[in-house]
Amino acid sequence: MGIIGGTHTYPASGVVMTDRETLSAALDEWKTSLFRLEALDRYQVDAEQPLLSAYLRGERVRPYDAGLEEWLELRRQEYAAGKRRMRVHAIAGPVTPYLAFEIEWAYIACAKAGEDIRLAHWRSWAESPFRHQPPDFYVLDDARVVVMEYSAERRWVGGQLITAAAEAEPWLRLRDLAISAAVPLTEYLERVPSLDLHQAALRTSA
Repeated sequence: MGIIGGTHTYPASGVVMTDRETLSAALDEWKTSLFRLEALDRYQVDAEQPLLSAYLRGERVRPYDAGLEEWLELRRQEYAAGKRRMRVHAIAGPVTPYLAFEIEWAYIACAKAGEDIRLAHWRSWAESPFRHQPPDFYVLDDARVVVMEYSAERRWVGGQLITAAAEAEPWLRLRDLAISAAVPLTEYLERVPSLDLHQAALRTSA
């Protein structure tokens, strides 16, 4: 079986996951480090819709959201315990309204809670070191990999848990490539100020 990233297929074989409970259990089993590569220009997550709608209406202050606050508190507890999360979001083309929302109302808060967030941005995937759009995936403790699958509507539909070292190795190389190509969130925001992100999102979604 292969995981589709854009028009390119990446080899993957492992334990197939098709429900959120199995995915959550797999992603909870890490001890020291967790890496996430995101490469989609938007995600369809029902719990995010009230916040996304508020952002696209032009609100400048993120409304209180109990689910997000709980998530941030867990991230702070992880960081205090010495566990480290890193996320790279690879972007090709313009910043979409969803990405602007994610950067302003999620990434900045998560970074303050201890997550190491970085971005890599190109005009097209062909200009990126990947050459093709890569799949979304996690690396847990430099050993196990969880590869994510999404529908055409960008809704999570399944994934695979890879535990064999030989099968995980290509994904570890892809992780290292993503990290080497990315810049820290603070540096990215210096290049693309927060206000510019929000105004661009409002124009595009109008």
